[in-house]
Amino acid sequence: MNKGWLTFVLSLLQSYYPTSCQTGLDNCILPSSWSGLWFESGVRGAISINTSTMLHKGKCMKQLKHPSQFIFKNSQEGNCLRCLSIHQKHANVLQYKESKCITERKNYKEICRSISVDEPLKSLFRVNASGVDCPIHGTYSFSYSRGHGLCSYPLSSLHQCSDKSRLVFSYQACVDIKGSQSQTEQAHCIADWKEGSTYYFVAQMNSSHVST
Repeated sequence: MNKGWLTFVLSLLQSYYPTSCQTGLDNCILPSSWSGLWFESGVRGAISINTSTMLHKGKCMKQLKHPSQFIFKNSQEGNCLRCLSIHQKHANVLQYKESKCITERKNYKEICRSISVDEPLKSLFRVNASGVDCPIHGTYSFSYSRGHGLCSYPLSSLHQCSDKSRLVFSYQACVDIKGSQSQTEQAHCIADWKEGSTYYFVAQMNSSHVST
Protein backbone atom coordinates (compact mmCIF):
# COMPACT_ATOMS: atom_id res chain seq x y z
CA MET A 1 0.00 0.00 0.00
CA ASN A 2 2.75 2.41 0.96
CA LYS A 3 4.74 1.48 -2.12
CA GLY A 4 1.76 2.15 -4.37
CA TRP A 5 1.21 5.58 -2.80
CA LEU A 6 4.88 6.49 -3.23
CA THR A 7 4.77 5.50 -6.90
CA PHE A 8 1.67 7.64 -7.41
CA VAL A 9 3.28 10.69 -5.81
CA LEU A 10 6.47 10.36 -7.84
CA SER A 11 4.49 9.98 -11.07
CA LEU A 12 2.42 13.06 -10.25
CA LEU A 13 5.49 15.16 -9.49
CA GLN A 14 7.18 14.03 -12.68
CA SER A 15 4.22 15.04 -14.84
CA TYR A 16 3.87 18.41 -13.10
CA TYR A 17 7.51 19.44 -12.94
CA PRO A 18 9.67 18.82 -16.02
CA THR A 19 12.85 16.94 -15.19
CA SER A 20 16.26 16.85 -16.79
CA CYS A 21 15.81 13.14 -17.51
CA GLN A 22 12.80 13.96 -19.65
CA THR A 23 14.07 16.98 -21.46
CA GLY A 24 17.81 17.25 -21.93
CA LEU A 25 20.88 18.75 -20.31
CA ASP A 26 20.69 20.26 -16.81
CA ASN A 27 23.10 23.07 -17.61
CA CYS A 28 22.31 25.39 -20.48
CA ILE A 29 25.46 26.74 -22.07
CA LEU A 30 25.01 28.56 -25.34
CA PRO A 31 27.81 28.02 -27.89
CA SER A 32 30.68 30.45 -27.38
CA SER A 33 30.62 31.16 -31.14
CA TRP A 34 27.31 32.96 -30.56
CA SER A 35 28.76 35.44 -28.06
CA GLY A 36 28.85 39.09 -29.09
CA LEU A 37 26.56 41.85 -30.32
CA TRP A 38 23.89 41.15 -32.93
CA PHE A 39 21.33 43.01 -35.02
CA GLU A 40 17.75 41.81 -35.58
CA SER A 41 15.27 43.68 -37.74
CA GLY A 42 12.50 45.19 -35.62
CA VAL A 43 14.47 45.03 -32.39
CA ARG A 44 15.74 48.30 -30.99
CA GLY A 45 19.46 48.47 -30.27
CA ALA A 46 22.14 45.79 -30.39
CA ILE A 47 21.37 42.38 -28.89
CA SER A 48 23.99 40.99 -26.53
CA ILE A 49 24.48 37.21 -26.41
CA ASN A 50 26.76 35.35 -24.02
CA THR A 51 26.97 31.71 -22.96
CA SER A 52 23.90 31.97 -20.70
CA THR A 53 21.62 34.73 -21.98
CA MET A 54 20.16 36.41 -25.05
CA LEU A 55 19.33 40.00 -24.13
CA HIS A 56 15.85 40.07 -25.70
CA LYS A 57 14.88 36.48 -24.81
CA GLY A 58 16.20 36.11 -21.27
CA LYS A 59 18.22 33.42 -19.53
CA CYS A 60 18.71 30.00 -21.03
CA MET A 61 17.28 27.42 -18.64
CA LYS A 62 17.66 24.19 -20.54
CA GLN A 63 19.16 22.76 -23.71
CA LEU A 64 17.02 19.89 -24.93
CA LYS A 65 18.38 16.67 -26.36
CA HIS A 66 17.66 18.12 -29.78
CA PRO A 67 20.85 20.22 -30.13
CA SER A 68 19.13 23.24 -31.67
CA GLN A 69 16.36 23.63 -29.05
CA PHE A 70 16.74 25.85 -26.00
CA ILE A 71 14.33 26.93 -23.25
CA PHE A 72 14.58 30.59 -22.18
CA LYS A 73 13.03 32.30 -19.16
CA ASN A 74 12.22 35.99 -19.58
CA SER A 75 11.73 37.95 -16.35
CA GLN A 76 10.52 40.98 -18.33
CA GLU A 77 7.52 38.98 -19.54
CA GLY A 78 6.42 37.58 -16.19
CA ASN A 79 8.97 34.76 -15.98
CA CYS A 80 7.32 32.93 -18.85
CA LEU A 81 9.13 30.20 -20.77
CA ARG A 82 9.66 29.97 -24.50
CA CYS A 83 11.47 27.52 -26.74
CA LEU A 84 13.85 28.72 -29.43
CA SER A 85 15.04 26.48 -32.23
CA ILE A 86 18.33 28.14 -33.22
CA HIS A 87 20.62 27.35 -36.14
CA GLN A 88 23.96 28.98 -36.88
CA LYS A 89 24.11 29.43 -40.66
CA HIS A 90 27.47 31.21 -40.60
CA ALA A 91 29.80 32.70 -37.99
CA ASN A 92 27.94 35.97 -38.59
CA VAL A 93 24.36 34.68 -38.96
CA LEU A 94 21.92 33.00 -36.56
CA GLN A 95 18.38 32.03 -37.54
CA TYR A 96 15.61 30.90 -35.23
CA LYS A 97 11.96 30.12 -34.75
CA GLU A 98 10.29 30.46 -31.38
CA SER A 99 7.24 29.40 -29.43
CA LYS A 100 4.90 31.75 -27.62
CA CYS A 101 6.01 32.76 -24.12
CA ILE A 102 4.14 30.30 -21.92
CA THR A 103 3.31 30.98 -18.26
CA GLU A 104 1.48 27.76 -17.37
CA ARG A 105 3.50 24.74 -16.34
CA LYS A 106 4.28 22.51 -19.30
CA ASN A 107 6.85 19.91 -20.16
CA TYR A 108 9.74 21.56 -22.01
CA LYS A 109 9.29 19.23 -24.96
CA GLU A 110 5.66 20.29 -25.23
CA ILE A 111 6.71 23.94 -25.37
CA CYS A 112 9.10 23.20 -28.25
CA ARG A 113 6.49 21.11 -30.07
CA SER A 114 4.19 24.14 -29.95
CA ILE A 115 6.40 26.03 -32.45
CA SER A 116 4.22 26.39 -35.52
CA VAL A 117 5.55 25.59 -38.98
CA ASP A 118 4.07 28.96 -39.97
CA GLU A 119 6.09 30.79 -37.31
CA PRO A 120 8.30 33.38 -39.06
CA LEU A 121 11.99 32.61 -39.39
CA LYS A 122 13.99 35.38 -37.70
CA SER A 123 17.61 36.28 -38.40
CA LEU A 124 20.39 37.76 -36.30
CA PHE A 125 23.41 39.39 -37.95
CA ARG A 126 26.65 40.00 -36.09
CA VAL A 127 27.47 43.66 -35.45
CA ASN A 128 30.86 44.77 -36.86
CA ALA A 129 31.19 41.44 -38.64
CA SER A 130 34.35 40.63 -40.56
CA GLY A 131 33.86 40.45 -44.32
CA VAL A 132 33.81 37.46 -46.64
CA ASP A 133 34.44 37.33 -50.37
CA CYS A 134 31.29 38.36 -52.22
CA PRO A 135 30.00 35.59 -54.52
CA ILE A 136 29.30 38.08 -57.34
CA HIS A 137 32.17 38.72 -59.75
CA GLY A 138 32.51 40.96 -62.77
CA THR A 139 30.28 43.89 -63.79
CA TYR A 140 26.52 43.77 -64.27
CA SER A 141 23.81 46.17 -65.42
CA PHE A 142 20.45 46.51 -63.70
CA SER A 143 17.30 48.63 -63.55
CA TYR A 144 15.61 49.64 -60.31
CA SER A 145 12.38 51.02 -58.90
CA ARG A 146 11.72 53.10 -55.79
CA GLY A 147 7.98 53.08 -56.05
CA HIS A 148 7.52 55.55 -58.89
CA GLY A 149 8.27 53.42 -61.95
CA LEU A 150 11.15 51.43 -63.37
CA CYS A 151 14.37 53.35 -63.99
CA SER A 152 15.93 51.43 -66.88
CA TYR A 153 17.48 54.11 -69.10
CA PRO A 154 20.26 54.63 -68.56
CA LEU A 155 20.98 51.31 -66.88
CA SER A 156 22.67 51.27 -63.48
CA SER A 157 25.70 49.07 -62.79
CA LEU A 158 27.11 46.73 -60.17
CA HIS A 159 30.74 45.67 -59.76
CA GLN A 160 33.09 44.17 -57.22
CA CYS A 161 35.72 46.33 -55.53
CA SER A 162 39.40 45.46 -55.33
CA ASP A 163 38.43 44.49 -51.77
CA LYS A 164 36.55 41.30 -52.68
CA SER A 165 34.26 41.63 -49.66
CA ARG A 166 32.64 44.76 -51.13
CA LEU A 167 30.26 45.46 -54.01
CA VAL A 168 29.48 48.87 -55.49
CA PHE A 169 26.02 49.76 -56.82
CA SER A 170 26.12 52.78 -59.14
CA TYR A 171 22.58 54.10 -59.62
CA GLN A 172 21.72 56.30 -62.59
CA ALA A 173 18.99 58.94 -62.68
CA CYS A 174 16.13 58.62 -65.20
CA VAL A 175 14.72 61.97 -66.30
CA ASP A 176 11.13 60.70 -66.47
CA ILE A 177 11.14 58.73 -63.16
CA LYS A 178 10.37 60.56 -59.94
CA GLY A 179 12.73 59.73 -57.09
CA SER A 180 15.50 58.31 -59.25
CA GLN A 181 18.91 59.85 -58.72
CA SER A 182 22.58 59.29 -59.43
CA GLN A 183 24.20 57.85 -56.35
CA THR A 184 26.52 55.11 -55.16
CA GLU A 185 25.86 52.48 -52.53
CA GLN A 186 28.38 50.03 -51.15
CA ALA A 187 27.58 46.56 -49.88
CA HIS A 188 29.84 44.75 -47.39
CA CYS A 189 29.45 40.97 -47.69
CA ILE A 190 29.48 39.31 -44.25
CA ALA A 191 28.17 35.77 -44.77
CA ASP A 192 27.42 33.07 -47.30
CA TRP A 193 26.11 29.52 -47.02
CA LYS A 194 24.35 26.79 -48.95
CA GLU A 195 21.12 24.93 -48.18
CA GLY A 196 20.38 22.13 -50.57
CA SER A 197 20.88 23.53 -54.05
CA THR A 198 20.32 27.15 -52.97
CA TYR A 199 23.13 29.56 -52.16
CA TYR A 200 22.63 32.54 -49.84
CA PHE A 201 24.72 35.55 -49.01
CA VAL A 202 24.24 38.52 -46.68
CA ALA A 203 25.56 42.01 -47.31
CA GLN A 204 25.29 45.20 -45.28
CA MET A 205 24.36 48.22 -47.41
CA ASN A 206 25.85 51.66 -46.89
CA SER A 207 24.70 54.64 -48.95
CA SER A 208 27.75 56.75 -49.67
CA HIS A 209 30.17 57.83 -52.36
CA VAL A 210 33.01 55.35 -52.48
CA SER A 211 36.30 55.04 -54.30
CA THR A 212 37.39 51.70 -55.72
